[in-house]
Amino acid sequence: MELTLLLPLLASLQIHLQLVSPAGPPSAPSLFLSPVKQEYLLGDTISLECSIPASTGLIKGFQFYGTSGWAVDIAVSVKRFSYIYKFNITGMRDGGSHTCTYSTRQDGKLVRSQTSNSITIKLKDPPPPPKLSVDPPSRVVAKGYLLVLTCTAPEDVAERRFHFYKDSNDFVPEDTGTDTSTMESGTESSKAAVLKIPQAIHNITGQFSCGYEEKIMGRWIPSFHSQAVNITVQDPPSQPTLSMDPPSGVVSEGHPLLITCVAPEEEGKFHFYKDGSEIVPGDAGAEINITDTRTDPKNSSVLSISEARHSNAGEFSCGYEAVVGGRWIPSPKSQPVTVTVKDAPRQPTLTVNPQSGEVSEGQKLVITCLVPGNAEERKFHFYKDGTEVVSGSGGTESIMVLEDSSRNSSVLSISQAGTSSTGDFTCAYEENVSGRWIASPRSQTATVTLTVWSLSVPLLAGCAAAVGLILLILLVVYLYRRRSGARWRGLRNKDDPSSYAPIFMSQVNQVTQ
Repeated sequence: MELTLLLPLLASLQIHLQLVSPAGPPSAPSLFLSPVKQEYLLGDTISLECSIPASTGLIKGFQFYGTSGWAVDIAVSVKRFSYIYKFNITGMRDGGSHTCTYSTRQDGKLVRSQTSNSITIKLKDPPPPPKLSVDPPSRVVAKGYLLVLTCTAPEDVAERRFHFYKDSNDFVPEDTGTDTSTMESGTESSKAAVLKIPQAIHNITGQFSCGYEEKIMGRWIPSFHSQAVNITVQDPPSQPTLSMDPPSGVVSEGHPLLITCVAPEEEGKFHFYKDGSEIVPGDAGAEINITDTRTDPKNSSVLSISEARHSNAGEFSCGYEAVVGGRWIPSPKSQPVTVTVKDAPRQPTLTVNPQSGEVSEGQKLVITCLVPGNAEERKFHFYKDGTEVVSGSGGTESIMVLEDSSRNSSVLSISQAGTSSTGDFTCAYEENVSGRWIASPRSQTATVTLTVWSLSVPLLAGCAAAVGLILLILLVVYLYRRRSGARWRGLRNKDDPSSYAPIFMSQVNQVTQ
C-alpha cells in the first residue's frame, strides 16, 4: 500500500528534475577541407569550412583549432550556418590535425558546441637546412678586419635563392655601415652563398643564421634555417708605447741604446721598425737583440743595441701582434721616436809648463788639459801614475784643478813643485750627453822631472877634476915665469946693477935658447 503511493511520487519527481536540469552542449559541427591534396606545399592556400545543423539557434561565433597549437575565434553578428576560414601555409605549424566548434547563446550564456570531426593537413617537408660556416672559425673577429660567412646547401639543384639572418631578422648588408656583399657561387646551379664583410664593425655582433629557397613545382619553397652562430666583434690590439734609454734619444757613439716597447695585452709578438722598415736582429751595423720580458700585468720587449753607430740614427717605432679570435692581429704602430748618435768624446791634449817637463824644486808647475770644441757640461780629471789627482791635496805643494768657463780646458796647478810632483801625467774628461756622463779616452802621457840644488857625486867628481886641472895649469905657468924672471935679473945686473935697459923679445928668445 505504501509502495503503491510512493511510485507516483517518485515519477513526478523525476519529471521535475528533467525539466530543471541544464541542457548539454550543442551538437558538433562538420569540418570540410578545400582543396583536397595528399601533400601541401608552403605557400598553399587552405579553406576550412565549419558547418552546423540548421536547427541550431542563433550563432555567435566559430572557432578553428590546429593541433600544433594555434587557434582562431571568429565572431559573427548575423544568422549563418557555416563559416569558411582561409589561410596560407607559412610553416610546418600549419600542418597536422584541425577541428572546429561554434558558440551559441543559451539562457543568456554563451555555450560552445561539441568538437567537429578532425581533418589532417599533410605538408611536404621543406628543403633541408643549409650549413653556415664562419671565417675566422672562432667567430670572433677584430674590428676593421674581414668576416666571411658561407651558407652551403646539402644538395645541388637547379635554382636557389639564399638568405642571411641576424637575430632572426633578414640581414640587409646596406644597413651594416660597411662594404658588405653577398655572392652566390656556382654557374648553372647554386649550392652556396658567401657573405663578405671586409671591415667588421661592432654592430655586426649578434646571432647569424642562413637559409635558402628552392623552386619546387614553380613555387619558391623556403628551407629550414641553418644552425645559429654567435659572431663577436672585438677591438683590435691597442697601440703600444715606446720608450728609450737614454730618454732623449741622443746617444754617444759606441755606447748602449735600449728601446722598450710596452703593450697592454699579456701576450704578443713584437716588431721594431726603423725608418718604416722592420728591424731584423743582427742588422743595422751593430749587435741588436730583441728580448721579450713578461711582467704582470703588461708585456714588453726590448731592442738592445750594445754599441751605437751612426747608422743606428733614425726614426724608430714598434708594434705587436695579439691573438683575436684565433688570429694574430697586428696592433697600430707606436708613436715614433728619433734617435741621434753623436760622435764619441775625442782624446784631449795635455800640455806642461815648463814645456821640457823639468821643473826646479819650489817652482810652479802648470799642466793643462785641452778639449777641442765646447759642450754644455764637462768634468775633467787628472791622473799621475794612473791615480787621479784630487784638488787640494799635496800638502805644501798646493794642488789646484781649475776649469775654464768655456768648458773646453782645465788646469792642474802645483804652486811649489816637490818630489811628489814628478811622474807620468795624463788627463781625461766626461761629457754630459742627454743626462748620461760619457768618458773620453785619456790623453797622451807627459813626464815631469824635478831639478834640485844639491849636486850629485859624479857631478862633484867632475867639478874637482876641472878645478885640479886649472890649478895645475896655474902652477906650471907660475914656475915657468919664475924661472924666466931669474934669467932676466942676471942679464940686468951683469955690468951695472942699478942700470936698466930694455930687452926685446928676440933677445929673450936667444937667452932662453
